[in-house]
Amino acid sequence: HFIVTLDKEWRGLVHITEVSDYYVSNIKYFVEKGDKIPLKIIDVMEDQKRVKLSYKAIMPRFQKDPFNYTLEHTKGGFEGLANMLKERLKND
Repeated sequence: HFIVTLDKEWRGLVHITEVSDYYVSNIKYFVEKGDKIPLKIIDVMEDQKRVKLSYKAIMPRFQKDPFNYTLEHTKGGFEGLANMLKERLKND
């Protein structure tokens, strides 16, 4: 897990299970100290001035389920996949 400082009073916690739908062996593969990343509030504990946060809840669908995304957008063929990869590489 990692702790997020929201202000002088409030803290947020991102549990390792809220980083990805897949196994995460080391959270540093996703985030390092000082990184600014978008997070979704999934629970508020006002009495403790804490919030539970999720990174995976805001991830694009491709990152959540790359296999199904690929099948859906390539219609199962390699030609569509090749075109999609070319397009993504152009944009990166």
